[in-house]
Amino acid sequence: MRWTGAPDGSVWTGGAEAYLAWRPGPHFEEVARRSEIREWEAFLSFDGGGTWAVRLTPHLSTDVRRIAVELPEIATDDARLLLRFGDEERELEVELPLRFRIDASRRERPWPARRAWHTGEAARPGLGGAIFWAEGDRDAEAVEQFEATPSDETLRPALRYGAPTLLAPARTSDPDVRLTLRSRPQPVGPRSAHDLARSPSGGRFAPTVSALLATCRLNL
Repeated sequence: MRWTGAPDGSVWTGGAEAYLAWRPGPHFEEVARRSEIREWEAFLSFDGGGTWAVRLTPHLSTDVRRIAVELPEIATDDARLLLRFGDEERELEVELPLRFRIDASRRERPWPARRAWHTGEAARPGLGGAIFWAEGDRDAEAVEQFEATPSDETLRPALRYGAPTLLAPARTSDPDVRLTLRSRPQPVGPRSAHDLARSPSGGRFAPTVSALLATCRLNL
């Protein structure tokens, strides 16, 4: 696949919409048929790919290749995107070699999320669930945003670093994408004022949720 959305270095606005877009490469249909790829979803990292706290889309049909998504109100200079293709049992993932900045100081509106007492789907096996996530139908006609309630009792048990593996390792000759097998905690980057982004011990971590940061710190 080839990314046709915002270019490297683009600035997005927290609390506003951003557009995700891709198009199939020359061998996409063959790979999709062989690997039984029926859907895709996108995850967002605030810390350069160390953690994936946001699922930006519901499970979408591969016929949906351009979509407007809502961004949480968290600022970062090191946002990354992970696209995952599969059938919920076997997954191919593409970690885009692009970095974006999210500016939360000029937000257009509050992030329209419903509170939930659980985390969302994890980006990779063995990782904690998403703290912000979208749910809806495969055609993206009815999408709702959810945000996990910031409670250690709710989040901490679900957030553990393991040894994630890619269920269906892929190969590509496309220089525009990079396939990734691991996620790397990174205790660097700007801090956010969002109540879910504070490290309880005051450490300087990249902006992500408090329980996730605490878990990263314990596992470094």
